[in-house]
Order: sequence, then C-alpha cells, then structure tokens
Amino acid sequence: MKIRKLFLCFVALAAVFGLAACNSSVAVTGITITAKDNVREIKVDETLQLTATVFPENADVKDVTWSTSNTNFASVSDSGLVKGLSAGNVDIIATSVENESISQKYSLIIKNKDLEVVVPTEVKITAAGNATTIKVGERLTLTAVVSPQGASQSVDWTSSDPTIAQVRTGEVSALKEGKVTITATCKDTPNVKGSLDLEVVKATSSNEEFVGMPITSHADFMEAENDTKVKVKGIVTYVCPEDKSLVSYYIQNGTEGFYVYQQNATLYPVEVGKCYEVGGAKKYYQGNNEIVNVEYFKESSEKLTYTLNEVKGKDVSSLDEMKPYHNSYIKAEGMITKTPAVSEKAFSVDVVVEGKAIALRVDPKNMSADEFSAIGNLFKNSLANTTLEFKGIMTAFGYGKASTQVQLLKASDIDVKEASPADQLAAIKNSLLIKVSLNVNVNKLTLPVNVEGFKDVSITWTSDNAAVVNAADGTVKHLEADTVVTLTATLKHAKDAELSETKSFKVIVLGTVFNHELLASLDCEDASTEGGQYGTSGTKPNYSNKDGNDVVELGTPKVGWLLKNTLIAKDNRTDGAFSLRVQNNADPTKAGRVEIQVAGEYNFVQFDGTTYNNDDPIVLGVEYLMDGAEAWVDAGYSLTMDNTLTTYRIALPEGSKRVAIYIIGADGKRANLDNIKLFK
Repeated sequence: MKIRKLFLCFVALAAVFGLAACNSSVAVTGITITAKDNVREIKVDETLQLTATVFPENADVKDVTWSTSNTNFASVSDSGLVKGLSAGNVDIIATSVENESISQKYSLIIKNKDLEVVVPTEVKITAAGNATTIKVGERLTLTAVVSPQGASQSVDWTSSDPTIAQVRTGEVSALKEGKVTITATCKDTPNVKGSLDLEVVKATSSNEEFVGMPITSHADFMEAENDTKVKVKGIVTYVCPEDKSLVSYYIQNGTEGFYVYQQNATLYPVEVGKCYEVGGAKKYYQGNNEIVNVEYFKESSEKLTYTLNEVKGKDVSSLDEMKPYHNSYIKAEGMITKTPAVSEKAFSVDVVVEGKAIALRVDPKNMSADEFSAIGNLFKNSLANTTLEFKGIMTAFGYGKASTQVQLLKASDIDVKEASPADQLAAIKNSLLIKVSLNVNVNKLTLPVNVEGFKDVSITWTSDNAAVVNAADGTVKHLEADTVVTLTATLKHAKDAELSETKSFKVIVLGTVFNHELLASLDCEDASTEGGQYGTSGTKPNYSNKDGNDVVELGTPKVGWLLKNTLIAKDNRTDGAFSLRVQNNADPTKAGRVEIQVAGEYNFVQFDGTTYNNDDPIVLGVEYLMDGAEAWVDAGYSLTMDNTLTTYRIALPEGSKRVAIYIIGADGKRANLDNIKLFK
C-alpha cells in the first residue's frame, strides 16, 4: 500500500512540473528594423514603410511601439509608416512592448521636396509705348511676360535680321531701314516663344544742334546730368570687339578720355588711330561715365594725339583724384595683394599703387578670346606680394558707391615679375583651401599635392586621425558621432630645400547618428513673397535696412534674427524657395552676419551653405556668447565653402546662449545660407 501511495505522489509531481513547463514564456532579446531596398533618404511629404522584427522568432510578445527622435522632422504611425515633415536627420525607434529597455533605431535623412516647376505655355512681348516702328539709331525697350504665373521669366532674345536691328536683354537697337521680327524664347522650354514685328524707318532728327555745338570739356562732361547732349573729339585709342553692327570704344585728346558705348557701326564705322568728333548723350552707369545714343559722328582733319598719364604721387583709390583721368590711358607700378582668381569669365586683380588699393579688371567682352587668354596666363602664376607694371584705362565700377578700377586691355601692357620661392610658398599657403565639412555621403576627400603653374612647389598631408580621414589616399570613414580631424599640409619648394610652410585645417566628418533636440530653425520659407524686387523677399529685400534695423522675425519658433549685410532672395542653389544671401565688405562694420537674438541652451549649430552664383570659395566663421558674458567667443573654425551645397555642423560649449555665423574676409564675396538649425 505504501509503495502504491508513493507512486501516486510521483505521478502528481510530474503533472505539476509538466504543467509549469507548458506555461513558461519566451522573452524578447532584440529588434531589427528594415525598409524596402534599405532606403535611408526620403523627401518632405514622402512616406516610407518600416518593418520591425522581434527576436527570437518564438518570442511570446512581438508587439512594438514606434516613435521618432524629432517630431519636427518626421512622424511615424503605429504600423511603422514614416512621413517626412521637414529637412534634417532623424531616428525612427521601435521599442518592445514587453521590455521597454529593448529598442532599435533606424536613421533617416529627410530632404526638402523638389520645387514645383510651372511649365510655360505662352510668351507675350510688349514695346514701350506700344511702338511698332523705330527710327534708325534709336533704341526701344521690349518686355516679355511668360505665362502662366509662376513660370520662369528667363527668355533668349533674337532678331530675324541683326543687320537691321539687334536685341540684347529686350533692348532693340535700330541699325538700318527695314522690317524685322524680334522673338523671345523660353530658355527652359524652347518650343514656347513670342514674337513682335517692328519696322525700322529713316531717322528724321537733324544733327544741326551738334554742328554748331562747342566741344565739351572732360570736366564738364563728368559733371553733366544724364541725357545731357555732349560733343567731344579725340583719337580712337581702343575698339572693343563686340560685333560688326554695334561698337564701343575709347577716344582721347591729350589727357582727356571718353568711352562711347554701342555706337551704330553701320552708320558710323570706327577705326583705331583716326580722329573724330562725336555727339551723343551723357550716361552714368554703375560708376562709369559714358557717351550713348550717338547722333553725330564726323572724321576730324586735326592731327590729334593722346597722353599716357602717369599717376605717381596720386591716390589711385580716390574717385576725386582720378576723375581727370576717367576713361584715359594711365600707366603705373604696383604690387599684387592677393593671389588672382583667374577664370574663364571676367576677373579682377587686387593691387596697391603707392600704398593705395585699386582693382585691375580683365573682361572678355573688351578683347578677343586670344588676348583674354594671354592676360589670364600672365596672372595664373602671380601671387600676393608680386610686383608688376601695367597700362590700362582708368575707370570706376559699383552698384552702389563706385570704386576706382583700371580696365586692362592688352597682355603687352602688363609686366608681372616672378615671385621669390619664399613669397610663392607664403602666397600658396594663404590661398590653400580644402573641404572642411564632409557630409555622410562623402567617402573620399581630394587633397591637392601641387599647384597649377608652380611645378617647383609640392604639398604633403598628415592626419591626426587616419582611421577617419586617411591623408595618404583621402578615404573617409563616418562614425556614429561627428568627428573633428586635423589635416596638416606641408609646402616645400624645390629650389630651396630649407624653406617650408605648414597650414592646418579642422575638418568636420559628420556622423551617421545625430539625436539632439531642435530648439530653433530658420529656412526663410515663411518670408514674405511680396514687396521685393529682382527675386528678393519683402521681409529683407536689401543688404541693409534704411532705418538701421536689420532684425527680422522669422523661423520656427518665430524669433528675431539679425541679418547684417544680408538679404533674403530666391535662389536655386539651395533647397528652398528662399535663402539668405550674405556678403562680406571692406568696411568691417558691414561684414555679413546672421545671429539669433533669443537666448537658449545651444549645443550645436547646423546650416546648409554654398557660394552665390558659382563665386570663388568663401570662408565662414561661427561665434557664440556664453551665459553671463558680454564678449563673443570664436568657435575656432574656418569653414571653407565652395559651389557645392554642403551641410555644416559645429559643436558648441555647453552654456552657449547666442550663436552667430559670419563671413571672414573683406573682398565682397557672397554666400547662400539655408536651413539654419540650433540644437540642445
């Protein structure tokens, strides 16, 4: 009996343990998140379905909750459907319902959506005063309007017969009698165009008023109001090779020089070395005093000569002192102050003459292609501190306040001296620039090892963190967190082995993960579309407000931003419809600066940037203001910006209450900034 009872007890215990085994649960140990084709970028308003897989496969509770690291950038539904809200980096997080300590992140980049393109359907041309006829020698302004509203207004102008009338940016110049059709064609949609028929008729105006008119002195011409009739005489010193029908040229008598703009060469042909009397209208255009709308042109029998003016002992930077030489040939000796940025388009060379600064201008419109190339080759190998002798036409230029300028016209008028090895190294060091912010899609950095035109100069590179940026081959590895790597260039000259120069760059290698709270942003999309001109925003249409208040209320949240020497404009070089155009200035009180006016706990500043209109590279700096301090502190970065849209992100010390981005330099360069973000 005892044995039987003992057996029944064992059976009961086995049943209990078996039941316990059947009721045991399988716990969650991990989560993975996947997306179709492993997509890591979506645009604003686009969606992406994410799938969370819980491990192990036989886990009892497979449910997860979805969340986003920043609700400003993206939202996520209970089923893992992500929607892009605004541009930025964001993590989508799946968390186990059973165990909240187990979660997984999926990093996404949200990009701005493509701007809607309005397709042109019609072009309508109207003439000033609804004119259908124009007299020989006159000009007529045409306006092209592209429909529908919002379509690009960029058109190309053409004439059915350029010998009868020419057209440039909507301005028609009548050359001889006849009928002509002027056409405006949409640049982006060539099959959409509009036309206007014009008849060029014989000029009825008489030149008698110029026959008896006395010769206008240079001093009187410079002081004359626009549209004043003037008459000058002189010997033609230089003809700009524009075309066969319209001709611009310089004419000089003794020391007195004049510039005649787009004279009708069909009616009045011009030859270098011949003497003429010229009658037309005075026009002041962006610093230059010109003669336009020539109505009287007569070859002179006088044997006139001109003087090559020396400007020794004079301030070449002074408009007043250079006024007597305006549009006259001058010669001078000077020193180049900055390595010239020679390009395939017009460029300037900054020089000082007897300690006074002036720009030497090289414009392909004023010379043949061969001459332009020859002058460019002279300056390709010239550096700061190089001396030179030059001849050119003294003039001036400026959209606002003009500054003096010399037009260089012939390579034979320029003698550039070769710089010493020490000067070459110093100048190359000063101009050496590399990319200093590497976005997550950049896996290779090009580091220059030589300089075009300077075969004796070599550059070697070292990295203080070769695992992230390898100076030997330029390979780049992005870690999870942003990493700052110092790259150092060593410059040597083959003609002097003891000479060397070094230059270091702090390069920001952006990380693949960025989880920080967004405190404030400025993308200019809430700027007013009304009240501006030439594509600017009415919120800030000018670099400087007339009342001296350069603060605008914009952004998310809407707070005050100081935009010093900065305007808001439409620009297709950035992601949005509007961006900030920031310009530096020779006057330090007008240096370009963007500064948030409200205090916060700012630990990071991030922004997108590129040069304006494919300008030469520009350098930015970042400053911050600590809690309780009055003086701004420089963050210690020289951020080289080129014509590639790049994201820059700077870590700031904890306690930074205010942040400012500013342009370094004083050479009039411009940058486009967009999507400024401040993070905690």
